[in-house]
Amino acid sequence: MTTAEIGTALVGAWHVHLTFTDGPQLGKHERLRWTFLPDGLIVGKDAEGGQLPPAIGEWTAEDDRFSYWLNAVRTDLAGRPATIVHGHAEGTLAADGQTLTVTGGSEVYGSNGQLLATNRADAHGTRIRA
Repeated sequence: MTTAEIGTALVGAWHVHLTFTDGPQLGKHERLRWTFLPDGLIVGKDAEGGQLPPAIGEWTAEDDRFSYWLNAVRTDLAGRPATIVHGHAEGTLAADGQTLTVTGGSEVYGSNGQLLATNRADAHGTRIRA
């Protein structure tokens, strides 16, 4: 796919299954919903109604690949930021535009800016049909 084709095909909502491949979350899974918006924004949320905070970031497409970064803020019971998660990855979109594959990582920081954890993960997604 060209940059324009992947950029157009990526737009929409996706069911994503993420598997941690390295770091403290090794072997754990998350089911997410990612929405790629046409203006280059990406929004992520927990697809199972769990305790993962919503995330927002930006995505770009180049040649036959795309990349993104996301930030999520977890709060304590009083609503103050407790941890900040910076996620980033690079991926490909299948030729039919119905599945995507991503490899990336995340860094988790405490509210004081201290790095708490680094994770690596792979994700596979399928388009959500309207």
